[in-house]
Amino acid sequence: HGVILINAGIVHRVGPHRLYVDLARALAKAGVPTVRVDLSGLGESPASRSGLGYEAQARSVIRATIDFLERQGTKTVTLAGLCSGADHAFRAALSDRRVTGLIQLDPYAYDSARARVDRLAAKATDPARWRRTLARLAGTPQGSGGDQPVPADRFGRPHPPRAETAVGYAALAARKVSMLALYSRYVQEVMTAPRHFWDVFKDVDWQGHMTVEVNSHADHTYTDYKARLSMIRQVVNWQRGQLGRDDPLKIGQAVGEAG
Repeated sequence: HGVILINAGIVHRVGPHRLYVDLARALAKAGVPTVRVDLSGLGESPASRSGLGYEAQARSVIRATIDFLERQGTKTVTLAGLCSGADHAFRAALSDRRVTGLIQLDPYAYDSARARVDRLAAKATDPARWRRTLARLAGTPQGSGGDQPVPADRFGRPHPPRAETAVGYAALAARKVSMLALYSRYVQEVMTAPRHFWDVFKDVDWQGHMTVEVNSHADHTYTDYKARLSMIRQVVNWQRGQLGRDDPLKIGQAVGEAG
């Protein structure tokens, strides 16, 4: 079994701030073969002349990578990626039964009634927010506001209809694909806790194949070192658990040279 890491946006296969290098090294050190791949037109991968659309090209490259691993003796794979990489992994998993695992970092996030209520309650009890409000009323300058939440659609990332995503997740769960979704504070305007995810997809029969965590201390690309190590530990130990290795590694053991 191996892991394939798929480009995040237009960043080549090292990942944002070398995130994929760190993650791949940690997985490899934990005994999980891992490949970082460039989609067509990114990094060292030439632009495709196939005439296929963007998403079809991505699926073609991912399929070719799975074919390569299969020729090396790796029969099943976990697809993993951040942001658009998570989206490509999701769609490719639906079209290839050799995919038995899915790791998504900041996958699609949909709003829910409970999330809206929770956000209102959090804002109403946030002392810092009240201080800012009182300062504005008093006419006191408040700086740049750089600590404000970043909307999930800040970068114009399109989301398919929720029902379409639910159908896809249900199909993967029925195939017994093991899934891990890790959210950062990038989506805090629509999701702040795992229960918000379960509310959005309450019509999906997960059959115990989905794990969801919200890492509110982490930014979208895990630039904070402690947040990065925490995420890598989550991913490595989850993947080891899927392979029947239930002895969790300590951070230092899992990451090794990843820093």
